[in-house]
Amino acid sequence: MRKTKRLLPFIGLVLLTAILARYINFSHLINLRQQAEGKVLGVAVALTIPFLLCKALKWYYLLRTSIPNVSYVSALRSFLIGMAASLFTPARLGELARVACFPSQRFSVLGLVMVDKLVDIGILLGLFVLSFLVFSPWLGLTGVLAGGVLVFGLSVLLRSTHWVTRIPQPTWLTEVWRGLRNQPRRLITLNASLTCLCFGCMMLQFQLFLSSLQSVSWWAGLMLPIILLVSSAPVSISGLGLREGITVLLLSRYAVSIETAIAVSLSVFAVTSLLPGLIGLLLSPTLIKLRPQDIHPPKEFS
Repeated sequence: MRKTKRLLPFIGLVLLTAILARYINFSHLINLRQQAEGKVLGVAVALTIPFLLCKALKWYYLLRTSIPNVSYVSALRSFLIGMAASLFTPARLGELARVACFPSQRFSVLGLVMVDKLVDIGILLGLFVLSFLVFSPWLGLTGVLAGGVLVFGLSVLLRSTHWVTRIPQPTWLTEVWRGLRNQPRRLITLNASLTCLCFGCMMLQFQLFLSSLQSVSWWAGLMLPIILLVSSAPVSISGLGLREGITVLLLSRYAVSIETAIAVSLSVFAVTSLLPGLIGLLLSPTLIKLRPQDIHPPKEFS
């Protein structure tokens, strides 16, 4: 049964790619590179540097709460290892491989990774709602109400300690709870602010890649949070195929061709996921030797 579940993302990748391939004009897709504006593309690619440094910086500040003497370089290396492992897993689960750099403190670092990702998801959900306010006001308002209920529920959960004491052994949920509860509010606020900056870089890159191929409204850049959230569903490796499909669907309202939408989607993936992942592979040959328990939560946390 477990082997079947592991194969599902690969099956999803093949099926989604096959469906998209039926509607793509490959000659048009190849010729798009001749239409692209080189300077605009250069700016979009250059934004990858502040994006990566900012992502590593917010991870560095979190790490310091458990490992005070950790260096920014170690945090950056750990982050890139997670990016590399996430290339081969659905829903970016490979980012848990960050713990491989700190084997003596795996449990506490695992909790910090979860906290970091939880902040990412929270900000992404907020941007998702903002996108829907533009895309469909009624759906956006519904999302605002649902988000308010979710935030209220989480705040009550964080203040409560009764449910944690009833759990006989540590789990990933209790570790995340302790991680969030033990972090100073200023640090969580800083992490959230840096996360907003990172998503802002990605949205700007998305818009620049798109505008380099076709003149469109700047509102199109607000579609990226919807694309990112939907493509995080664990039905494909690295969201490939699913991300391109939702990009085609959303950008169709701006009269963007299938080929252009796919080119933009793959470009954003290349500079924000593939490139950092490849750097992680090059800088850390130990990643090839990682054991399964270094990439997935230990048994006592599953």
